[in-house]
Amino acid sequence: MRAILVHGMFRTPVSMFLLGRRLARAGLEVSYFGYSATVELTDAMAARLARRVREVADGEYVLVSHSLGAVLIRMALPALADMPPGACFLIAPPGRACQAAKHFVQRWPLLRMLTRDAGLRLADPAFMDSLPAPWMPTRIYAGTAGPVGALSPFGDSKNDGILTVDDTRIRGCELVEVPAVHTLIMNSRLVADDIVASVGSESRIER
Repeated sequence: MRAILVHGMFRTPVSMFLLGRRLARAGLEVSYFGYSATVELTDAMAARLARRVREVADGEYVLVSHSLGAVLIRMALPALADMPPGACFLIAPPGRACQAAKHFVQRWPLLRMLTRDAGLRLADPAFMDSLPAPWMPTRIYAGTAGPVGALSPFGDSKNDGILTVDDTRIRGCELVEVPAVHTLIMNSRLVADDIVASVGSESRIER
């Protein structure tokens, strides 16, 4: 079984290396997909992701993403309809146009420039609602270690510091809460261990 890992915005495949190492130690073949939202448009990144999957998926495979990577996976899935993944594991995925994206994209012109159309699309309800929901078994990992309470921008909603748990929901997908923040949730042993168990590996993750 191969796992293809897709990182988040402003990150690189390096951010997924710890998760990848844990999956590899459990017996999975691991590949990575890298991109830059600053130099590429989302349509181009999604098309390139679909090509990358075709290059490396020599049998059964699953897709694993962090943050914006989940959007690219959902955009790429129609192009992979003839060879879909056995499952998707979406770590802290934006499932809808969230307040954080709207706030930063609207108020920070430099951020709009650095994210090109990716930032605008994350803040666009019409675009986010138009993304296809994965039709294969899909698990979402939502962080809950963000601030809550009167001084939190999220109020009493559980969140990872960037997205609320509700922001990550995608219809038809199972959701698992993880005590982690957005930027580090992919390093949670709970996430790696759950992915291994879900794909049916006989071995547990090496600690």
